[in-house]
Amino acid sequence: MSVRTCLLALLLSTPLPALAGAPVAPAHNTPATLRAAIEDLTATFGASYPNGGKYLARLAEIEAGLAAKGRAARTAAQAAFDALQLEALVANPQVSSQPWLIEVREQYWCNHGPMGTMFQTGDDHKLDCGGLKAWRGDGGRLDAITFAPDGKVGATRKLAEAPKGVLRDPDVSFDAAKVLFSMRRNREDDYHLYEISVDGTHLRQLTFGGMLSDVDPIYLPDGKILFSSTRDMKYCHCNRHIQPNLFVMEPDGANIIQISRNTLGDFHSSLMPDGRVLYSRWEYVDRHFGPSLGLWTTNPDGTSHQLFMGNNSWVPGFIGDARVIPGTDKVVCIYGACHDLP
Repeated sequence: MSVRTCLLALLLSTPLPALAGAPVAPAHNTPATLRAAIEDLTATFGASYPNGGKYLARLAEIEAGLAAKGRAARTAAQAAFDALQLEALVANPQVSSQPWLIEVREQYWCNHGPMGTMFQTGDDHKLDCGGLKAWRGDGGRLDAITFAPDGKVGATRKLAEAPKGVLRDPDVSFDAAKVLFSMRRNREDDYHLYEISVDGTHLRQLTFGGMLSDVDPIYLPDGKILFSSTRDMKYCHCNRHIQPNLFVMEPDGANIIQISRNTLGDFHSSLMPDGRVLYSRWEYVDRHFGPSLGLWTTNPDGTSHQLFMGNNSWVPGFIGDARVIPGTDKVVCIYGACHDLP
């Protein structure tokens, strides 16, 4: 069965692991953190978040149940807390008032987790790993989903599908009219870039070619498209599988130009408010193999490649999928191990 991947970023708190001798970070998903979230949503959205008072009243009752002596009462209270947390957070107008675009696909498997997920045809690393089916393409699609008042998934609408393949890396156009994504139709195919209207019509293929992979596309303000590609093949130094660099092209796929020449991989790009591109970079220049996956920035024309963070940090081993939080100078990203799925 396919695994539905849906990241809503409904974060109450994200404590870091405690260091020896340092204060222990408070546990997340507690009545205190949920209460703070409900109060903040009530103050922020007012009438657009009408049930804040009711949520707080229910939370007070649940909190009393969590402190009960009987195990059955505590178990019931925990289930009620989990349901309330989902309902109260999804009621955020920025979550529940609009559809969400999600990937539906098998989980990536094996290889150098965060950056070795392509398994393109002709890759010396092969499509199988240790007897396991490394490239998994079975029922991939893009869906638009909405949420019901109780926080559960309501309506689901399919935008695009590859019954024997994978659809990945979607990016929505600035006018919310189109979706850009990478698709591999089956095991014999490779990843190419496609574009589709948000109503599921007008699917068109933008890039072509064999024994190459085009992934991680994003729209640029000038109408061009930036993406990662193995068109200039680079190999992992320790495992020989192929890695991508950054490229840009016209909206119709013409005039493909390479804008990075890393000896390893540049991928998982996103657009910053000032027009720069934020991306994950894998390279070993002046450092050990462990902390080798940090965040870098570049201008869309390939000038001024610069380190953003993570060049000399042993932990984490991988920093990826970074996005600037609108209206702030902060970035949200995924921390992971360099040889595992984040």
